[in-house]
Amino acid sequence: MHFGARGLGHKTAKHFLKATGAPGGMDVEPCVLPIDSDLGAEYFEAMRMAGEYAFAGRAGFAPAWRRSWERRSENSELPLTTEMRDKID
Repeated sequence: MHFGARGLGHKTAKHFLKATGAPGGMDVEPCVLPIDSDLGAEYFEAMRMAGEYAFAGRAGFAPAWRRSWERRSENSELPLTTEMRDKID
């Protein structure tokens, strides 16, 4: 199952990089936004919401999907594997 949470975070960051006029890419200086600026506060809120979206997918939908799979499958032994590329604290 795929929720696209990393893609959402990437698109959000790209939007704010463009808004600041900072260059995008891997080998560029970091862009720092003061949290007390309008753009910094908007960035923080957008990333917080992207994190909640990612968490909802992992914590909410995945266990329900697993239970549904196990009820419908002859082989109810679904291996539990989780790939966590993103950590949500």
